[in-house]
Amino acid sequence: SDTLSTAYSQRDATVQERKQLRKNKRVVLSDLKALREQFYAKKKELLEMNSSLKANSKKLGGWNRKVFDLELQESCPWNDKLQKLRDYVGENGKLPELNKRKRGSGEE
Repeated sequence: SDTLSTAYSQRDATVQERKQLRKNKRVVLSDLKALREQFYAKKKELLEMNSSLKANSKKLGGWNRKVFDLELQESCPWNDKLQKLRDYVGENGKLPELNKRKRGSGEE
Protein backbone atom coordinates (compact mmCIF):
# COMPACT_ATOMS: atom_id res chain seq x y z
CA SER A 1 0.00 0.00 0.00
CA ASP A 2 1.00 3.60 -0.50
CA THR A 3 0.83 4.33 3.21
CA LEU A 4 3.19 1.48 4.05
CA SER A 5 5.52 2.50 1.23
CA THR A 6 5.60 6.07 2.56
CA ALA A 7 6.29 4.82 6.09
CA TYR A 8 9.21 2.66 4.86
CA SER A 9 10.53 5.58 2.85
CA GLN A 10 10.42 7.89 5.91
CA ARG A 11 12.00 5.22 8.08
CA ASP A 12 14.84 4.66 5.59
CA ALA A 13 15.44 8.41 5.37
CA THR A 14 15.56 8.59 9.19
CA VAL A 15 18.03 5.66 9.30
CA GLN A 16 20.27 7.49 6.80
CA GLU A 17 19.96 10.67 8.85
CA ARG A 18 20.94 8.72 11.99
CA LYS A 19 24.00 7.27 10.22
CA GLN A 20 25.07 10.77 9.20
CA LEU A 21 24.53 12.07 12.75
CA ARG A 22 26.65 9.26 14.17
CA LYS A 23 29.39 10.00 11.62
CA ASN A 24 29.26 13.69 12.57
CA LYS A 25 29.42 12.74 16.26
CA ARG A 26 32.59 10.69 15.65
CA VAL A 27 34.17 13.68 13.91
CA VAL A 28 33.24 15.97 16.80
CA LEU A 29 34.56 13.48 19.36
CA SER A 30 37.81 13.19 17.42
CA ASP A 31 38.10 16.99 17.32
CA LEU A 32 37.36 17.13 21.04
CA LYS A 33 40.09 14.58 21.77
CA ALA A 34 42.60 16.61 19.77
CA LEU A 35 41.55 19.80 21.56
CA ARG A 36 41.84 18.08 24.94
CA GLU A 37 45.38 16.97 24.07
CA GLN A 38 46.25 20.51 22.99
CA PHE A 39 44.72 21.87 26.20
CA TYR A 40 46.80 19.57 28.41
CA ALA A 41 49.95 20.35 26.40
CA LYS A 42 49.34 24.09 26.85
CA LYS A 43 48.54 23.60 30.53
CA LYS A 44 51.87 21.80 30.98
CA GLU A 45 53.63 24.58 29.06
CA LEU A 46 52.00 27.18 31.34
CA LEU A 47 53.15 25.34 34.47
CA GLU A 48 56.70 25.27 33.09
CA MET A 49 56.52 29.01 32.31
CA ASN A 50 55.30 29.74 35.85
CA SER A 51 58.18 27.73 37.27
CA SER A 52 60.65 29.61 35.07
CA LEU A 53 59.15 32.95 36.09
CA LYS A 54 59.45 32.03 39.77
CA ALA A 55 63.12 31.12 39.33
CA ASN A 56 63.69 34.32 37.37
CA SER A 57 62.04 36.38 40.13
CA LYS A 58 64.45 34.95 42.70
CA LYS A 59 67.38 35.68 40.41
CA LEU A 60 66.16 39.23 39.79
CA GLY A 61 65.67 39.80 43.52
CA GLY A 62 69.29 38.83 44.11
CA TRP A 63 70.51 41.24 41.46
CA ASN A 64 68.26 44.03 42.76
CA ARG A 65 69.81 43.59 46.21
CA LYS A 66 73.32 43.60 44.73
CA VAL A 67 72.60 46.80 42.74
CA PHE A 68 71.09 48.46 45.83
CA ASP A 69 74.14 47.59 47.95
CA LEU A 70 76.53 48.83 45.25
CA GLU A 71 74.51 52.05 44.86
CA LEU A 72 74.96 52.76 48.57
CA GLN A 73 78.74 52.45 48.16
CA GLU A 74 78.84 55.12 45.43
CA SER A 75 79.84 58.62 46.40
CA CYS A 76 76.95 61.02 45.86
CA PRO A 77 75.14 63.73 47.87
CA TRP A 78 72.31 61.38 48.88
CA ASN A 79 74.67 58.68 50.16
CA ASP A 80 76.79 61.31 51.95
CA LYS A 81 73.68 62.60 53.78
CA LEU A 82 72.61 59.04 54.58
CA GLN A 83 76.02 58.36 56.11
CA LYS A 84 75.81 61.57 58.17
CA LEU A 85 72.39 60.45 59.42
CA ARG A 86 73.76 57.01 60.31
CA ASP A 87 76.66 58.63 62.14
CA TYR A 88 74.22 60.87 64.04
CA VAL A 89 72.11 57.89 65.11
CA GLY A 90 75.28 56.03 66.09
CA GLU A 91 76.34 58.90 68.36
CA ASN A 92 72.91 59.90 69.72
CA GLY A 93 70.96 56.64 69.59
CA LYS A 94 67.98 58.13 67.76
CA LEU A 95 67.01 60.29 64.82
CA PRO A 96 66.92 64.07 65.25
CA GLU A 97 63.57 65.68 66.10
CA LEU A 98 61.64 66.85 63.06
CA ASN A 99 60.88 70.52 62.63
CA LYS A 100 57.12 70.71 63.10
CA ARG A 101 56.76 74.26 61.78
CA LYS A 102 54.03 74.65 59.18
CA ARG A 103 55.22 75.88 55.83
CA GLY A 104 54.76 79.56 55.24
CA SER A 105 53.22 80.23 58.67
CA GLY A 106 56.43 81.13 60.49
CA GLU A 107 55.10 79.19 63.52
CA GLU A 108 56.63 76.20 65.22
